[in-house]
Amino acid sequence: MSIGKLSVKSLILLFYYANVYMNPGSGDRDRMVEASKTLRQKASLLRVRAYAIPCYAWFAKLKFVPPLELITKASAALIGLSNNVHSGNFEHNEKRLDEIIKALRLPPLG
Repeated sequence: MSIGKLSVKSLILLFYYANVYMNPGSGDRDRMVEASKTLRQKASLLRVRAYAIPCYAWFAKLKFVPPLELITKASAALIGLSNNVHSGNFEHNEKRLDEIIKALRLPPLG
């Protein structure tokens, strides 16, 4: 799976789990566990896929893929969302969501 496909899948998951991470701790426990686990998996996959691409920095300079710094930032924000599904502040999650969207060059959710 390419970075682009993974970015699209991440966008779909951000839509799918928006009601969970934007209302931390207030949903069904099983759904929160599922959301947390899935968001963390996508965060890990983003980094792994980027590191697995030979000459990634070169492709990033040509703007075929986001720079590694932005991949790392998006991954960290996904992990932050994952950590705050069970409890936390929706405003912090909204900030993380914006970071992910900007870093992966995704269209806004709203």
